[in-house]
Amino acid sequence: MFIRIFGVVDLPTRIRSHAVLWALRRVSCDRVLDIGTGTGVYAFYITRNPGCEVVALDVDANRIEIIRYIANKLERHRLLALCGDHGVLSTLPKVDFSVILAVEVLQYLPDLRRALRELHERLRPGGVLIAHVPVRKALLPFDFNLFDDASLKKFFAEAGFERSEICQTFGRVVLCLEGIFSWCVQRPWLMGAVYPLLLLAATFVPKFSENGKGRLVIATKSLLKVTAK
Repeated sequence: MFIRIFGVVDLPTRIRSHAVLWALRRVSCDRVLDIGTGTGVYAFYITRNPGCEVVALDVDANRIEIIRYIANKLERHRLLALCGDHGVLSTLPKVDFSVILAVEVLQYLPDLRRALRELHERLRPGGVLIAHVPVRKALLPFDFNLFDDASLKKFFAEAGFERSEICQTFGRVVLCLEGIFSWCVQRPWLMGAVYPLLLLAATFVPKFSENGKGRLVIATKSLLKVTAK
């Protein structure tokens, strides 16, 4: 019932999506690569537009099967779900996508520099990579990379991106709501009453804030230079 009424129940995911969707609305999307698609939330959102195609990639075979099942039921024939790790990137065509999404993915890539170069190659000139990453002081299990503003600028510049815009997310207010949500998750009897209030509060939280614990990155590939003959 909660999922039918409120959609995604996980509050941090809902809050993060506000920033990601804001970035998506700023760019032209007709062919999108969504790496680490998870449950396919962004892929399904994008393919609401009949003019958009999405290739959704994830390492979890069960999630990919579920995405394929739902896409078939919804007749989202422009959504292609693929199972595989970052190595699958090398099999995808170059200069093919207008937008690449990498939401909560980059910290898990063992060879981040190589992966960013491959993503850059698969963007069309003027294409955009939209990423969201956490800012941590230490690596967690399965993490390979730590980020701050300086390292993010460096990673994307080395990969060949012309410019990268970095916005801080998950400030103090969001972290407070996140803490209440985590506490309530352990108490299902309380969750039904508190979650709608948390959801309401989250709608008034600014997408960006100083001293945030997350970063939204919008990196742009340069346009091809035309040489006059």
